[in-house]
Amino acid sequence: MITLKFIYMIVSTVMLLSACSKLENVDDRLSFEEQIQELLLQNQINVGTIIDYDVKANHVFVIYQSKKYLRPIEVAVLKMDNDSLKWVTGYKDFLYEGSSTHCQKDSLCVTLIRESDPNIKDVKMFDKTAKLVKSSIELTDGYTEEVKYWIIYSNYDEYNNAISNDVEYVMK
Repeated sequence: MITLKFIYMIVSTVMLLSACSKLENVDDRLSFEEQIQELLLQNQINVGTIIDYDVKANHVFVIYQSKKYLRPIEVAVLKMDNDSLKWVTGYKDFLYEGSSTHCQKDSLCVTLIRESDPNIKDVKMFDKTAKLVKSSIELTDGYTEEVKYWIIYSNYDEYNNAISNDVEYVMK
């Protein structure tokens, strides 16, 4: 006759094996966005809101609003190396309005254009249309602000060899 002790031992073993198999299947790797956030924190970047990110070649350009400086947009440049991300640099002086470009020889140049004129339909640079990004960020509890900017990427030589890097505004 099967004893209660034997049944308890079988049920306990089944539960233990079930729990162990679930633990083995847990993917402890971070998502791409979590890897970005972790790398920014490791480099003393106190991110308030990640507004957007672009993957270009083997680089990731992360556009964010810092908790330290409420309104300016900042950009971090990360490099994809096999299955991980590595810190390259960060740019902290993108203006409230106007355009600002940052370049590195081993990466792309990134230009951010911020204009408040509601009649601007598109922005072009080097005869390329810039990407429009709109987002709302929370500045303080209960107060959000719309962030609107255009972003365009160019290679180092294209930017430095251009006769003019003037920004062209296409109006509505």
